[in-house]
Amino acid sequence: PVRLVHNDAKPANLVRHAHERPCVIDLDTIGPGRLGYDLGELVRSIIPENGNAPLDLLAIENVWAGFVDGWRHPLDRAERSAVPIAGVVLSTELAGRFVTDHLEGDRYFAIGRGATNQMRARVQMRRAALPLDALDHLRERAENLLSTRP
Repeated sequence: PVRLVHNDAKPANLVRHAHERPCVIDLDTIGPGRLGYDLGELVRSIIPENGNAPLDLLAIENVWAGFVDGWRHPLDRAERSAVPIAGVVLSTELAGRFVTDHLEGDRYFAIGRGATNQMRARVQMRRAALPLDALDHLRERAENLLSTRP
């Protein structure tokens, strides 16, 4: 279902203070969307940019658990099935956005010293490949986690 979501739920948009709950910032992106967008962005942000680095399955599970527990509403079947692939989907989507911007003259995403949107797209595709290679394992872990939640 379409819900009210942040649409840019990455660690940089969470302010943390010792002994307090995190506070969400960058509220201008809030609007209708799917929970998988926010969960996928959080997972995408912890997938290594270097394709040679290992995928931290425990970190991904912790993101899933924190997200689902923080949501406080039951997830429907489609939302549950999106959990293991959300990081892949968001990494692939961002790669497409970087490629598009590259082909259109780098007008949207600013490019810095040595960085290009073509290179950024390749990084995101590597980020998508890591969890995709472990998808069966991620599905099993997501099913185990979600079986203990409403």
